[in-house]
Amino acid sequence: MTINILGIAGSPEKGGNTELLLDKVLEGFGCNGDNTVNRKKIVVSDLDFQPCTSCRSCTKIGKCRLNDDMQNVYSDLLWADCIVLASPVYFLGLTAQCKALIDRCQMFWARKFLLNKPIVDNGHESNRRGIILSVGGDKKDSIFCGLIMTAKAFFITIDAAYDEKNSLFIGGIEEKDDVLKSPHYLNAAFDIGKRMYTG
Repeated sequence: MTINILGIAGSPEKGGNTELLLDKVLEGFGCNGDNTVNRKKIVVSDLDFQPCTSCRSCTKIGKCRLNDDMQNVYSDLLWADCIVLASPVYFLGLTAQCKALIDRCQMFWARKFLLNKPIVDNGHESNRRGIILSVGGDKKDSIFCGLIMTAKAFFITIDAAYDEKNSLFIGGIEEKDDVLKSPHYLNAAFDIGKRMYTG
């Protein structure tokens, strides 16, 4: 079986803590089991796209009229069997870059809930999953609540079941490369990928 994994690096800081964790998760995929794994990573800050303009075109045709880098992202989201969304906590939520990408997925919401059209048809849509990776400076678990709610709404919209068991939230991470000072975090991220889709 071939499994397609899409990583979304949502931090504006390239090579930051969440991207390091994401890279480890992607590395871990396919280390166990007999599946063939295709990996793809999107760095949101490298994309050139507009935020949603609320033009409502998608409510009529199920597609976004804006012709920018999001058109490729749409294809990647449909291609993926697992979406790994990585973002640090900014003001109790996702980064602006990551939130803008999710807002542009309004076309999937319109397609699914208004037009009653299928989102994916890739042969294993029933096994699609969504994973969250996040870090924050505060050590309270509550700092991740807003981010999780938004990410879960995103996963519901694109027909990916939220995989809470394999999501990773780490508090007390503030400065760049903090996760490198605690190798067990990177090991935990690698293990997430390693135990996914085994068999």
